[in-house]
Amino acid sequence: MSEAKVFLRGHISVPADRIAQVRAALSDHIALTRAEPGCLAFDVVEDGEVSGRFNVSEVFEN
Repeated sequence: MSEAKVFLRGHISVPADRIAQVRAALSDHIALTRAEPGCLAFDVVEDGEVSGRFNVSEVFEN
């Protein structure tokens, strides 16, 4: 039997006046999250259709 994994998908909505701050901090945030124990994948992608929306997907061991 394979081990269960936790898959999460969602988004964060960022106010227009904070988008630059989020973009600037995003690579550090991604690196820190990927370094967490049990993290198998973590991605944040700016939505191409909805301004201020960043799509998040995560996979953790448990």
